[in-house]
Amino acid sequence: MQGASREAAAVAVAGLEDALRSPDADAAMIGDDLFAVNTLITSEPSLRRAVSDPSRSSSDRAGMLDALLAGRVTPDTRTVLGVVARERWTRPRDLTDTLEELAVRATIASVTTRSELDAIEDELFRFRQIVVGTPALRTALADSAGPAERRVALLDSLLDGKVAAVTRRLIDQAVRHPRGRTLEVAIDDYSRVVAERRERLIAHVRSVTELTDQQRDRLAGALSRMYGHEVGLNVEIDPSVVGGLSVRLGDEVFDATIAGRLDEARRRLAG
Repeated sequence: MQGASREAAAVAVAGLEDALRSPDADAAMIGDDLFAVNTLITSEPSLRRAVSDPSRSSSDRAGMLDALLAGRVTPDTRTVLGVVARERWTRPRDLTDTLEELAVRATIASVTTRSELDAIEDELFRFRQIVVGTPALRTALADSAGPAERRVALLDSLLDGKVAAVTRRLIDQAVRHPRGRTLEVAIDDYSRVVAERRERLIAHVRSVTELTDQQRDRLAGALSRMYGHEVGLNVEIDPSVVGGLSVRLGDEVFDATIAGRLDEARRRLAG
């Protein structure tokens, strides 16, 4: 993505993360809703153009989509879709690509431990390897001319009881709705999002001294309450911080180090 779409996608992801922090949010349901809405928009060119039409006002686009989906998706999903519809997209395809990524992110957010995410990432990788190494299976699963139920039945025979429910949901989506990609590329796209989510469950901490068990527990507990899921700590001893802590979780950085405060003071004096 480029230009406006890149910025719009970032805003949409932030909107989803805000929705997922809601105490009553059902991440799996939001994921299912977003997958379904994306399938609808992808299959209806006129709707896709209307939702991404830059000549219409942002409130008009959001209102149209909200009216269409009222009573058909959860309130949290409608909130996320409102954010998406209000943004400016360079191409209609950028909007549907982002909707799919949001759906994957929400589906994965229903898993709250790093070990579960590790398992999902491994299962996706192993499934991809099987597909690549079995041309007949690859062809059968890519047969979009035949009924989707036939491909899903084949998945049933391969995967039932052998992978996590989230893994199966993602593979099912990739097989049913490839959206112009090979199955391997779709699985790669989903695996990238899983890896990013797994990284978000680990807080990278810099400290001038080793933390005590009590300090680790307090910090991990505070971060877990803030983000609504279990957060592990990866602590690095770094004398350059002088004192205090620096915490990086995904794209967010909380710098409470003495070195950071001195840098900020210098910038203010220079300004």
